[in-house]
Amino acid sequence: MEKILIVGGGVAGLALANRLSSTLGRQGQAQITLIDHSPMHVWKPMLHEFAAGTAEPSDKGIAFPVQARRKAFRFVPGTLTKIDAMSRTIEIALPGHPNQKAAQGAFEFDRLVLSIGSRANDFGTPGARQHCRLVDDLKSAMELNEVLRAEIVQRLATTEKIRIAIVGAGATGVQLAAEVRKLVAIGSTYGFDRLEEQLEVTLIDGNARVLKAFDEVSAERVSDQLRALGIRIECNRRVAEVDEAGFVFQDGSRIEAGLKVWAAGVAAPPALTTLTSAEFTGSGQLVVDQQLRVKGTKRVFAMGDCCSLTPEGQEHPLPASGQVAAQQAGFLAEALEADIRGDPLPEFQYEERGGIVSLGAYGGYGALPRKGFVPEILISGRWARMIHPLLFRAHMFEILGIWLGSVAWLRDKLTSLISPGVRF
Repeated sequence: MEKILIVGGGVAGLALANRLSSTLGRQGQAQITLIDHSPMHVWKPMLHEFAAGTAEPSDKGIAFPVQARRKAFRFVPGTLTKIDAMSRTIEIALPGHPNQKAAQGAFEFDRLVLSIGSRANDFGTPGARQHCRLVDDLKSAMELNEVLRAEIVQRLATTEKIRIAIVGAGATGVQLAAEVRKLVAIGSTYGFDRLEEQLEVTLIDGNARVLKAFDEVSAERVSDQLRALGIRIECNRRVAEVDEAGFVFQDGSRIEAGLKVWAAGVAAPPALTTLTSAEFTGSGQLVVDQQLRVKGTKRVFAMGDCCSLTPEGQEHPLPASGQVAAQQAGFLAEALEADIRGDPLPEFQYEERGGIVSLGAYGGYGALPRKGFVPEILISGRWARMIHPLLFRAHMFEILGIWLGSVAWLRDKLTSLISPGVRF
């Protein structure tokens, strides 16, 4: 029986484990094992809501052990530490007592799929690691929420400003800024009226505008909405250093901030560098071929943010996005079956389906790509705002199925009737 290891239970990793367990696993052709450092799967585009405290992971997440039991694959909690393509083994750090050295575990594989996502890239900026919070995964999002809550609580009885600065005006940074504003707006309805006046949020980016990956019209609309919310935008600003009191720019000026967040850049997790036969990009991503096989290997595949694929005939690699990862998971579900049968592998074909950025209660903006004679369609307002939660529900239906996905939706609706809608 083939041993297929999937490392990383994000959007792509969990979807692939589900699909393979329903095909190769059910047919008795393969043993599917999913490894992740977190006990719970969450939809990554929702991390900014967990960080702001406007959503609870326990209400929106899926416990890996429960899903593994449902779909008959194996789940192992742990963090990837080493990959050996020659011996077809990986090593992981197993969770243990905080005061004890982490135990190590080794696993063999016939085929390995790496889907461990990415982290923010501080580009070696002095002080960034010591003083900035991240929104890379559930753990870092919840840590950010704890610090944010502490910042707010410390100033409830004062008139001091709550200064928050976010580096990175991509989708994560933009959505986090809007969600923090939503947090204090909800708080004001519970008697904390001064919070909205005390809050100062600054969005910093080295590019000429916010949302560089989006069309200019949508980006401009988002900028206007953010400014209307009182969020300060500082573009074309390069951070030279981070200290305890704030950010220092290359021109010597600075912005003071009690809470500093780094949401810029893309860097692959350092454990990938142990795959010595592989080829890497400057940000540490694994270079894969058109079949998503890691170059320099035969039975190691990668998908999502941790890898880089430049389609034939194109100059630039595909973006690090959930849309790309989801399509790659669907491709590998079929490609691995073909590989085990000994059939030639097809080539991955990416289909651009547009992009959306949600500002929560304050609207949404995005575009649907041109298709044939149909021109590009820009969307905004209420309809665009609805797309984000609908995409989340579609993801839950894919993972849980229609019945359990509907139950989860109903549970959320009922919880909202007795929940304050924000973590205090």
